[in-house]
Amino acid sequence: MKKETYVHKRKILTKIILITIYITFIGYLLGNVQSIADWNYSIHEMLYIPCYIAYYLFPLELCIWLYYAIKSIKEPRDNMMKYNNIKMYLRNSLLVVSVMAILSFFYIQSMNISTTGLFEVENKFNKTNAYYIQINNKNIKCSKNEYNLVKEGDLYMVDFSWNKKWPQKGSLKYIEPTDISE
Repeated sequence: MKKETYVHKRKILTKIILITIYITFIGYLLGNVQSIADWNYSIHEMLYIPCYIAYYLFPLELCIWLYYAIKSIKEPRDNMMKYNNIKMYLRNSLLVVSVMAILSFFYIQSMNISTTGLFEVENKFNKTNAYYIQINNKNIKCSKNEYNLVKEGDLYMVDFSWNKKWPQKGSLKYIEPTDISE
């Protein structure tokens, strides 16, 4: 095959890869929106379908793209216009940056942990209009209303999320007082 054919196929595949990762990323972000899950759980689950498809499709697309890239490099070079080269490098750079940004986002998201249980509020404090309660040596961000309602030393049924990369920080999902006293 001619080099132009490989270059053309690689350009088309670059666009397909970009579309795949953007649709997957948007579907994942929308799937994490709780109001969509509350509104219609079936739609919430369907938003994750592009993610499941991309798990198998993206590595295949990437292998084919690398094949075309290697084939187009191996062919003897002809005089290509500078404009086409710049356009190609910009598109490929966008592809690489997008893939790296989205992979790093998914890596950080994979470290999120949700913890639920009966906890004692160790401390409560505010920093620059942000309110925190300290539970299990973690500073859990909460609303002003929740901050004003909790008392230090009391037991509460708590649901909060935190990240393994930043174990000292978290965000409160749910808190309910209990009748249990120590």
